[in-house]
Amino acid sequence: MFRRKQPKVAVEVEVPRLSITGAYGKLPTESDFIQIDSNWREVRALDEILQSFYSELSRNQRLEHFRGCGLLLTGGSDRQGLVATVNPSEDKTGRFYPFVLFNRLADASFYNRPDATFTAGLSAIEDAIGEELQQADVNSSWLGLLKAQPEHVSPIDTRRAKRKAMELAEQVSLEDWLNELAGNDMQLREHLIGGTLLLIRQLKQSRVHRAYHGIWLPLLSGTKRHSSIAFWLQLLTGVMNSGSWRPDIVWTTSGANDRLFILTKPLTLSSLQATADAQAALAAFLGWNDVMDVGGLPDEIKANAQQWVSKPEANLLDVAIEWYQLV
Repeated sequence: MFRRKQPKVAVEVEVPRLSITGAYGKLPTESDFIQIDSNWREVRALDEILQSFYSELSRNQRLEHFRGCGLLLTGGSDRQGLVATVNPSEDKTGRFYPFVLFNRLADASFYNRPDATFTAGLSAIEDAIGEELQQADVNSSWLGLLKAQPEHVSPIDTRRAKRKAMELAEQVSLEDWLNELAGNDMQLREHLIGGTLLLIRQLKQSRVHRAYHGIWLPLLSGTKRHSSIAFWLQLLTGVMNSGSWRPDIVWTTSGANDRLFILTKPLTLSSLQATADAQAALAAFLGWNDVMDVGGLPDEIKANAQQWVSKPEANLLDVAIEWYQLV
């Protein structure tokens, strides 16, 4: 017997969400714990660490620790990329918990590329809240803006993200960097450059002792901070070009502890705790001054450092391109 042909039913294909900007935590105008698109494995793992960390702090410490802190978990293999900022906050009844803004990138073209992940994630968060994060304090208006986002948002192209990182680095000169960190001390400038080159070389050669959580690099303050992060991440992404480098990264912005921490192991409670305190950070992370010999810099590194001290007008993008070849 012949059967009547059944009409085809259209199968709805689920479109993957490649870029998700959300938040969780407390806001001064709300009594409930806020969760916006935060039920992702990478976000939950970060929250578990933050909960453990803040449970050990006094109230005053809770309001000050990690003001302006950021984290980047590079995507690749079994996880997606995540850029997050941690903002000390509390609810309307005074119960403390930070308000965390994040962007989760599930686009494979960003895997193992922390430089592009940083600018893409930061841009997505700023587009969502309508503010530049470098100047932003916790703002209750973010809640409505985050909830009003469309479900599907395309991340910026990887090449555009890398170009944006380059543009950020171009905005700052080597003189800006040296002046803030070393003043007019020419020998300190030379040691800062030479020690940094040695430090990055050790990272490249996997010679950071396991007793350390990783390395730290100095950041500029204020509006130049994101430019200096972009500079370091471009340089390191180029240097660590094996295709499998997937670092966890933390940046802190508390004056005496303006640093970028490149972890050589996955983020844990102890490594996050170490980044929060300036003195603890110096003991737990390898810095440029730790890798110099008592007698000073090796001749090759010293010559390169002296050359760069004499070229303070160079922008940090040019510096990254040249230093990549030196290490």
